[in-house]
Amino acid sequence: MRQLVSRRRSTRKLVARFAAALAATAFLAAPAGANRAQNGHVIVSLDARFSPRRLPRHRPAPVSISFSGVLQTDDRSQLPRLHGIELALATGSSRLDTVGLPLCPRRRLLGATKRQALERCPGALVGRGSLGAEVDIPGQAPFSVLASVLPFNGGTRGARAQVWLLAFSSNPPASFVVPVYVRHRPGPLGTSLTGVLPSSLGPWPHISAFHITFARRFVYRGATHSYLSASCPVPPRFTGGLLPFARARYFFTAGLTVTTTVARACHVR
Repeated sequence: MRQLVSRRRSTRKLVARFAAALAATAFLAAPAGANRAQNGHVIVSLDARFSPRRLPRHRPAPVSISFSGVLQTDDRSQLPRLHGIELALATGSSRLDTVGLPLCPRRRLLGATKRQALERCPGALVGRGSLGAEVDIPGQAPFSVLASVLPFNGGTRGARAQVWLLAFSSNPPASFVVPVYVRHRPGPLGTSLTGVLPSSLGPWPHISAFHITFARRFVYRGATHSYLSASCPVPPRFTGGLLPFARARYFFTAGLTVTTTVARACHVR
């Protein structure tokens, strides 16, 4: 009887591990509804969404915003190395609020595990995500890496906000910080988040997918704030509409750039 119970427990553990692995790799497929673009053999996709979909017309309300992207080639050749990505948001319908939000110095995250980062900067966390990469080291068989991503508020420097993305993988063990700089410029997609992959990663990892959700509410001086807020600025006679929402520019080595844009519907509440 004990052996039967032990076998059942072992089977459950194997099923749970398989399900976890399957869930972890599911995001590597292009999200349904994602916009695709191609330059040469390189194909990229972007899916950007916000929640809730019903928003005020004239004032911002708290939202969460998610980005998902997949990078691949049409001939199964090796992906060129991604060294930066710019995500632009609609200026008129989204706002970033960091006033009173605790910040995390970048040095606290360098070399940190996921657990250590959460212990060192719990109040500065502004979302969660995942990052996939293909690693091709000379003399070894290529392998895939799936890392957890934790974004932390890095404060402001001059006219731009800073976000530190901690990417941590337990197998193989790896930890690195991607700086993201938030700028505001004129134009319909004037709020940009630009991430630069550190050169310390070396030439081997090739980013193949990412998913990240930004969301955080916090209290400052007795008032509740939201890290991100948005409105649905459609004309008065309309109760909803399709608006330009986000654009992604992928910057690869050898000067290759691929751009894709996403439009999303919002509804007035």
